[in-house]
Amino acid sequence: MNIQNEIRSVIYENKNKTGLEILFCGLSLVLWYSESWATQARETFGFPKQFQFFARCVQQKVRHWWNMYSEKIKSIVRSSTSIENALHKMVLQFGDGRLEHLFWGYAVHVHGLARNDALFAHTCEGTELTEAFLAAGGTANDVVANKIGTLKHPFQIDIVQLAEHQRDTNDARLTFTETMIAHDIKTAWICIVDAPWVGGSGVFNQFYKDRLAEPAIPLDDISEIAHTFHEELRRHRLIAKQINLRKIQVEFLSEVAKGRSAEDLADKYQISSRAVEKRLENIRKTLNSRNTLEAVYKATMYGVLPYSATN
Repeated sequence: MNIQNEIRSVIYENKNKTGLEILFCGLSLVLWYSESWATQARETFGFPKQFQFFARCVQQKVRHWWNMYSEKIKSIVRSSTSIENALHKMVLQFGDGRLEHLFWGYAVHVHGLARNDALFAHTCEGTELTEAFLAAGGTANDVVANKIGTLKHPFQIDIVQLAEHQRDTNDARLTFTETMIAHDIKTAWICIVDAPWVGGSGVFNQFYKDRLAEPAIPLDDISEIAHTFHEELRRHRLIAKQINLRKIQVEFLSEVAKGRSAEDLADKYQISSRAVEKRLENIRKTLNSRNTLEAVYKATMYGVLPYSATN
């Protein structure tokens, strides 16, 4: 049966229902666009089976809409030369002319935040904001990072009000907050990026010059956008580019990921065991890792090593 016939069938079977009943049924399925929910609604309220057709239509529209979003993000990251460059393009694409800046941050596991080895990038000009952030303690002393394990939904921060509170309490982070205000940032919308496939915790924040500004990127969409953006950064090796391991270091770590021992590496590269350990030490230092196993894991999560390197 084609679409036109299905529609005719739905109309015919419901010809005795009032317009209000049909409208209620249709709105219910718009809100409950899952086919399983449509089935539950039909069984509960006696809605005809054909109304599942409308549920499928809405599902397809939602998927089509999200695919368009996703393709735009993929195109942005694919054509970018750095994370900062990608963030600038995201502001232009999704900012609605109101979004001032985007901030991306990421650390493998929550302990990375405490150890202050998170990666981050933003669209603010110069290094003043980054320097102020690090001087205030970085992620190890950040108001959002301290709660990142419990925050699941996007939320708003009034930067001006936060500065007043920090001023009253002699908070050491006041300088960073005042630096944000100096960059004309008065409202921040914080989105936590925290899911198993991300391999760690992070943020994707929207900054605005107006106090209590509403988000240009809708809160219902920001989490999906943040996850897609992050995964594309990793897939196109822009995070790896920021890490900046040399080609020989990546090759060396790939061998370790495949289970090669120090003796194997010494034989393959015709170097001493001491030289092997020195190379691994430099890699661990670059990746802020306590041991080589952690370095392999973080390199995989950052996209420095392809997943196939561990096979």
